[in-house]
Amino acid sequence: TDTGPSIGYEGGEPGVAAPGSSVDEDDLTGGSDVTPESTTVTSDLAINFGEDGPATSNAVSFSETQSRLTPGGQPAVITVSEDGQSVTGMVGTTPIFTATITTDGQGGYGYSFALQGELDQAEGQGENATSLPFAITAADADGSTADGSFTVNVVDDVPMAADDVGGTLEEGGNTVTGNVMDNDVA
Repeated sequence: TDTGPSIGYEGGEPGVAAPGSSVDEDDLTGGSDVTPESTTVTSDLAINFGEDGPATSNAVSFSETQSRLTPGGQPAVITVSEDGQSVTGMVGTTPIFTATITTDGQGGYGYSFALQGELDQAEGQGENATSLPFAITAADADGSTADGSFTVNVVDDVPMAADDVGGTLEEGGNTVTGNVMDNDVA
């Protein structure tokens, strides 16, 4: 009996296609990390297509968009591509992120997520994270489908203050000038 495709990795929740992954806003250009890492993450998706194997076209695709994202305080336009193979988040003409379904050419599927801009995060919470869940649909060769998801966490960048060099003022009305913000990272 053909049960159709299934989504889930060993030890994970049913329907969850991959363990969560994270990217850090402080690694973006202009971020506070002095040795930035990549703002792109990739992962395999745990999908079993059963006896039928994967559909010949778009065996894995994004099935819905994200909502209520407000990068920079402005609503983001989240768009799934016509073929369902990518999701983009934009504010005006500025890209915030792109998620893409990938394939290894041998029946294995995965995703790539590239952070390109900052998301609004809760203020005063330090390096908190916003979870972005992405809904996917897997289709096998006879058209049976399974719905699932994966999540990417975007960790907030926080300002870093550096100690300022002290000056000495002697009596007699001298003035000390300077900018105590020059050595801080916003």
